[in-house]
Amino acid sequence: MSPAKPRVMMTEKQVLALIPVVRSTIWKWVRRGRFPKPVKIATRQKAWYADEVAAWQREREEAGKRAPSP
Repeated sequence: MSPAKPRVMMTEKQVLALIPVVRSTIWKWVRRGRFPKPVKIATRQKAWYADEVAAWQREREEAGKRAPSP
């Protein structure tokens, strides 16, 4: 059996470079359950799993396709 492939982690700076919103918006979404929660990796450092952020992006894309046209 091969070992599990490690999951890529992203810093807040990397997430903000990918998701075009301000920092406070990401944290508001996290608190409201609308964006993946980061994991604590050090005393004052948190990171997001890249696959969870990518899944969030795909969900937004699908939701946009289902939205009615004005």
